[in-house]
Amino acid sequence: LDQGRNRDYSIKKIMDYDQVRAKISDAMMTDPTLTNITDESRKLLASRKKTEDDYDVFYDKYFRAIRDIIQREGYGVYVPGPNGCSISIPLDELAKDITSSFVGFDCLEDARNDPSITDIYCLSYDQIIVEKSGHNVPYWKHFRSDQDYRNFIDRILQEDNKAIDQGERKIVDAEIFGIRFNVIHPMVSSK
Repeated sequence: LDQGRNRDYSIKKIMDYDQVRAKISDAMMTDPTLTNITDESRKLLASRKKTEDDYDVFYDKYFRAIRDIIQREGYGVYVPGPNGCSISIPLDELAKDITSSFVGFDCLEDARNDPSITDIYCLSYDQIIVEKSGHNVPYWKHFRSDQDYRNFIDRILQEDNKAIDQGERKIVDAEIFGIRFNVIHPMVSSK
């Protein structure tokens, strides 16, 4: 990812993360750059399996467009820092987090990119275990809420034209971008 464009970024509108995410959600439907990327990805990937290379290409396009919107609009998110001071989330980090929540693997993005992690087990929105270097360990991140977790599952399954329900599809296998998923409805297994 291009990391060199932060120096021209000035925060004009202080918002919380969910407010910025809502603005980008609106832009996903109205911003010409984002809608063109979506159309391009749908056309290209409609006729074939989605590969990891496809993911990287389109993720980077979305990342750049979302970062440009955040930069142009001057959206800023502050978080608690050392000594009780607030610090702003750096532009690229904010853009990466938001991009991952819309078109990526959300809080699992770092795990997806870590070659020492071979499996990811999401037991709930805030309980994730990864197999790292052969050992199961708690993952250091989690989804923002149960609703974000459910939205992620639905989005991933939709990418492979699948869905989970309380009927015959309580256990669903899916594969996108060369990554296999197994989703189990809570009525089958609560954890």
